Amino acid sequence: LVSGVGIAIVFHSLIKGNKTAGLEARYGGSLTAVQNTVCENGGGFLLGPIPGDCLIQSNSIFMNKQGIEISHTQPTNIDSLFGDQQVTDCLLSMPLQKPSVSAVIIEKNEVCGNTTYGMYLFGVTSRLGVVAVRKNLINENMFWGFGSNDCCDPDPVVGVVVEGNVIRGNRCGAMRLRFAGIRSHKITDNVIEKNAVVFNKTELAPSVIE
Repeated sequence: LVSGVGIAIVFHSLIKGNKTAGLEARYGGSLTAVQNTVCENGGGFLLGPIPGDCLIQSNSIFMNKQGIEISHTQPTNIDSLFGDQQVTDCLLSMPLQKPSVSAVIIEKNEVCGNTTYGMYLFGVTSRLGVVAVRKNLINENMFWGFGSNDCCDPDPVVGVVVEGNVIRGNRCGAMRLRFAGIRSHKITDNVIEKNAVVFNKTELAPSVIE
């Protein structure tokens, strides 16, 4: 768990059997995780609320309750949380700083056989970060391969890019997309095959799907 102004680098490790999450970054904490095996955890990766810069690359992520979850608290909630007062992480007992805009890069991972979503985004806003999901294998998860819910923004910007992934054999379907506000996702050049369905989309925001 990395929180506040911390930075963690995890390389070539076995992360197994943790009840909440295998690896976690929140409230501005930055995480680089490369070539790890992340399995049998409550969640493989929990990035948020409000993670700092994160690079999740070339990991094997399987048999977790959920593969990867990325969550950014909405801007109004962040302002009310931080304001002018000092805020403390209750688990680490350390002061937090209001985070700046961050980038979360999820690439070249194998996300397979997790109990619910392979990958799930909630409440992502470009005021706090941009998320790129690219060149992953998202395969045979028990629920949806990729899900995005309540990702909204007051500006019509592309904040979520899903590009060049192979999404295959997921039990409920490939992608479950639920947008709000006028947020924009760009979904392009993915190989989507042998899923129960391709899309379940409730869209109140513009998106680009190619």
